[in-house]
Amino acid sequence: TWDLLPVDTPLSLSFILPGGRQIEATARVSWLREPPSSSDQNHQPGMGVVFDELSDADRQAVMQFIRERAPLFHEG
Repeated sequence: TWDLLPVDTPLSLSFILPGGRQIEATARVSWLREPPSSSDQNHQPGMGVVFDELSDADRQAVMQFIRERAPLFHEG
């Protein structure tokens, strides 16, 4: 996202995993990747979150998704 929030900002998340499972969770921003400088246009902005509240079943579904899907972004 280009709309970065400060670290430790609380969030309410709702998203659907492939296969149709809807996940509802509370989380907070844990890290930021700032927008690119004019010299690095391949760099994409973003932020990471850490879940604060996630049901056991939803946690298992997220972990299964992580195990099966290759990362979309690679630090290099």
